[in-house]
Amino acid sequence: MGEAERLEGRDVDDHATHDEFGRLDDRRQPDGDARGRSGAGTESRKRVDPCGCQRPLRPRDRGGGRRRDESRLGPLEGRHHYRPVHDRRPTPVLHGSHQDGDRLPPGNVRLMAGAIEVASLAGVARYTGTGDGVTDDTAAIQAALDAAAISGGIVLLPPGTYLCSTLVIGSKVTLCGSGVATTTIKLKSGTNADLLTSVGFADLTGTITTNGISHFTICDLTLDGNKAGNTSGWTFRVYGYCYRVNNVEFVNGASGGAWSEWGVGGNDMEAYWSNFKIREFRSGCGLYWSGPHDSIFVNGVVQTLDSLITSGGTTAYGVYLKGSNLGGGGAAGELFTNVHVWGRVHYGFYPFAANQTFYSNCVAEGAFRANLLLTSGSAWSGGTIYGNNVSGECGIQIGDATYHCTYATVNGVFMNNFTAGGSGVNVLNTAGRNTLRINAVSGTCDPFVTGSPFLGVLGDFMEILVQDSVAKSWSNQPMFTHFEGGLCTMVKAGTPVDADFPEGVASGAIVVDTTASKIWVRVGSTWKSVTVS
Repeated sequence: MGEAERLEGRDVDDHATHDEFGRLDDRRQPDGDARGRSGAGTESRKRVDPCGCQRPLRPRDRGGGRRRDESRLGPLEGRHHYRPVHDRRPTPVLHGSHQDGDRLPPGNVRLMAGAIEVASLAGVARYTGTGDGVTDDTAAIQAALDAAAISGGIVLLPPGTYLCSTLVIGSKVTLCGSGVATTTIKLKSGTNADLLTSVGFADLTGTITTNGISHFTICDLTLDGNKAGNTSGWTFRVYGYCYRVNNVEFVNGASGGAWSEWGVGGNDMEAYWSNFKIREFRSGCGLYWSGPHDSIFVNGVVQTLDSLITSGGTTAYGVYLKGSNLGGGGAAGELFTNVHVWGRVHYGFYPFAANQTFYSNCVAEGAFRANLLLTSGSAWSGGTIYGNNVSGECGIQIGDATYHCTYATVNGVFMNNFTAGGSGVNVLNTAGRNTLRINAVSGTCDPFVTGSPFLGVLGDFMEILVQDSVAKSWSNQPMFTHFEGGLCTMVKAGTPVDADFPEGVASGAIVVDTTASKIWVRVGSTWKSVTVS
């Protein structure tokens, strides 16, 4: 039986108790006579109603002819929640323009066009925006964000396009739309600043402190940086920790997509990103990450095809991680799962001085220079790395000009589309102990591995299977290469010579001659063979 049916015929009086949602409480004790006892002890059966007043329970009238007093009931909506008339909690006073002072029944959310609603400990209130994509809704949304930040709360945006200049979010605020591309906050033309930022960002950025906002959430909406109407500005830029981003699209940032920053160290600091998309940023990078460290990214896409990003132009990144090795960033230990980075960028995943970055089942493709920078202690498992068949690009770059790479792992990645003048793997700066197991269809790049692997006793380990008779896997040798600590196992048609190993070869290297059924072994500085029958 529904709430409305159960209320029919009931005499509702001032002393009826209500639960925390304002519904009539059915748990009142019957009077003493009904239990065969005296009515003594009424004082022990007092209840506290929502306004905080103690009232004795009056005996329920079990006689006939009950009637419903409509004047004492609030509106029945949704699940028939209502606030009783005698609830004397004050209507919240919410400051700012574009408000009508509505107090809504708890538990009821009415998403009407332009009705920006705030649910907090103070109650539920509405600010009047338009969501028509033409009218400036900055004041209404900012007032709602400020009200929610007082004690923490939810700002609900109904469907529509909300034109705004810069908005500022604080701690314990949830900014929630009605769905990606259904609710859009769009940067007003000529703002030339960030669309959504955090309280105190300008003072905190670059300080590496553990201050900043926390425990906020952005979900179910699109943030549009309107690069067509602005020459600068990020769609999202915060200094904070322990926050969530879920089901959000960041689009058309003139300076970049999303920026997050925080200090080094701390507990309870990780950010959690899921089901996100960052696309069509004009410059900078899609995701600039400088903390909080150990953050988690699941199911995301970072992409741009902006024609202003060119191979010879200002460096652009898909995901840029600024690490704590610099003394100026908090990225370390980030975990990416099912994240796809592609498009017109110079580097796909680029953890600069950010060690121990982990990638599981990710995809990187189309970068002008390198799809993945491998740094110390990092690991890539599964997934795919695609080239663009452009000269000068590489799939994996090991180390950079500043920091060497050691103890990194690549396992089970598939690589494809690397052309002449490029390479599948470029060993730029290594201290050894890196392990790579790669399955590749490389196109026409020759060789597949370039640079200078570490040849010491604890050198780099590479196991590369190139499924292409045209491409060469290691130093102009086809098909298969196994390189470990300076010892190289190679498959070759013909007698090996030192020129086959431009990066150097150590005693103990083995070459399998496929034309003469011989195995060649490097002994000292000479090659010796044994015939296999």
